[in-house]
Amino acid sequence: MDNKEIINIGDWVWADGFGIIEKIHPIYYDIYNAAIYQDEEYKKYWEDLNPEEEKLELGNLYVVIFQVKRFCKYDGTPIKSKKALVCSKSYSSTVSPKGYKIIEKAKTKYPKEYASFLKFNKDMTSSIQIGFTVESEEIARSIPKLFREKIAPELSNKFTSDELFEVMEKNSCPFKLNNPVVSRTLTNKPIIDLMLFYRIGDFSGKKTLFYGLKVFLPYYLDSDDELKYKMITPIPRKV
Repeated sequence: MDNKEIINIGDWVWADGFGIIEKIHPIYYDIYNAAIYQDEEYKKYWEDLNPEEEKLELGNLYVVIFQVKRFCKYDGTPIKSKKALVCSKSYSSTVSPKGYKIIEKAKTKYPKEYASFLKFNKDMTSSIQIGFTVESEEIARSIPKLFREKIAPELSNKFTSDELFEVMEKNSCPFKLNNPVVSRTLTNKPIIDLMLFYRIGDFSGKKTLFYGLKVFLPYYLDSDDELKYKMITPIPRKV
């Protein structure tokens, strides 16, 4: 099995079980990856290690995410739980001739399970988490409320990183989306984690379309904000 071959929607792959690619979601280096592609030492290390991959630059391919609908295990028995799987391309591989024989035997031996597999449909989601420093604990405590009451209401139902950056700037967010923390161990400032959620296959051009976010305070900070860890989504609007 080889994960370097071209894989398309509808192809059979091995991803902890034999399954079909339902969705492909390419993710490109974006403004929130700045800590990666602006670190010259890390860039050189990564590019020397992966000479055939694209360079670590804004707009270049970062990773490819697959949504896989899984049918059976390597022994041919049907998969009964976690039929839908989200994984990176590197976690999956194309199917060998022996693998196709296993699949065909399973189709014949388990026709009801195969029919159920073909009908199975589920939208899967994933997320991106980024850390940012702020100047004080007091500022850190104010961030969840800022996103919930000022930033989220101005976002589109599906928003890009560019739109989020602009809305954060407009509302004087204490940190910038294009200035993530480089190293968590080399700072004594509070670190805010921003988690951005997206549905697999929801992207436009090189931009992932996000539908919601969560803000996480440093573990050592107390807060009386009962909503601080809840999903924050834009106010639904007609499109």
